[in-house]
Amino acid sequence: GTTYYKFRGRLRDIEPVPGILRERIARCAAVDWMEEAAEHQVRGVSLQVSQRSDQVFSAVLADITKQPAATSIAVGKDTFTYALENLGGNRVSAASIFQDIAQSELGFIYVKGDTTQGETLVFEHRQSRAANTTNSVSFDNDMLDLKVPRTLDNVFNRLEVVIYTRAVDAAATTVLFTLPQPQTASIAAGASVTLWGDFRDPSQKATWVGGTAMVNPVATTDYTMNTGADGTGTDLTASFTVTPTFFASSVKLVVANTHASLGGYITKLQCRGKGVYRYDPATFRADATSSQTSYGLRPMTVPMPYQDSHLVAQGAADYLAIIYGTAAQQVDAITFDANRSSTFLTAALAREISDRIGIDETVTGVTATAGGGAIRGWYINAVEFEFGPACVGRQITCSWGLSRGN
Repeated sequence: GTTYYKFRGRLRDIEPVPGILRERIARCAAVDWMEEAAEHQVRGVSLQVSQRSDQVFSAVLADITKQPAATSIAVGKDTFTYALENLGGNRVSAASIFQDIAQSELGFIYVKGDTTQGETLVFEHRQSRAANTTNSVSFDNDMLDLKVPRTLDNVFNRLEVVIYTRAVDAAATTVLFTLPQPQTASIAAGASVTLWGDFRDPSQKATWVGGTAMVNPVATTDYTMNTGADGTGTDLTASFTVTPTFFASSVKLVVANTHASLGGYITKLQCRGKGVYRYDPATFRADATSSQTSYGLRPMTVPMPYQDSHLVAQGAADYLAIIYGTAAQQVDAITFDANRSSTFLTAALAREISDRIGIDETVTGVTATAGGGAIRGWYINAVEFEFGPACVGRQITCSWGLSRGN
């Protein structure tokens, strides 16, 4: 009596096979909402000051033109002093910013199915999965396949977490944007132009620069206009208006010439404010010494771009060293026949990313029973279906990619 929507996609490619005597096939590829995030270039978002990770996520999400059908956004565990100062210069996709937010929180961002429309965008804080201690379904030697690699590729015993220090100007007097000179096009009387500029560090030390407490451009101080491109001729500054819209690390400027008859050149245009500069990284390390003795030194670096808490960074390094310091009991994927029973069919339909499952498999030694009688689980990290042809009874095979649990 329940309808499950596992995937909601949009057709991206359609390739029909030509020829009247060939097979009647049109090959289609569909993408889910994450394609929107991958293609959308984030620019129109303000600098995030003292905002939680979920609030930064929501600000970026709001900038995307085509919204997901539904969202499930948890309250983040961390408040970032500054975030999104890295939106200038290169055109940055929403998906890459989501990655920065997820890593800075050690959370998860993904799209999952549901019972309503099949497209719920989820933001999880870093404790969401740990709080889920119940296995929603368990397997006991009744799966079709299990990927249980014992490989050093999954072992990391020196974890280095990288965060960044930031400096902020004391007063809103720093010139963060200057329009390059000379200009070669005159703005006609009654016309306007729209310009975009990225913030820059006047000292040329910081690659990423944000702006806060930005000042609306003031005539003569921040902009001048003349009939001559070199600043000569009639001064038209009083006949021009400059309307700014400030974003995290860039500005949009609408420059309008209100003069009745004369065209003019922009001979000076700048924006002032408090610069927020991302400077040298700070690294926090945790070593799993017993693992290093057994397997040798296996380092991994995890950047947390918006994180500025030393305590959180060290805690993240300690936690990741525990999780990745051993190769034991790692299960990468499980495959099962959804037609095997009503329990398995319901699991295939109802279970989604971040749900927890239990596994017992004799040959590989995987067991859901941990020390002290605790129940071990793994979290679903990916969902895949394969449908067999009608001639074999419409077999439904379900595979779940798994991440480490307890």
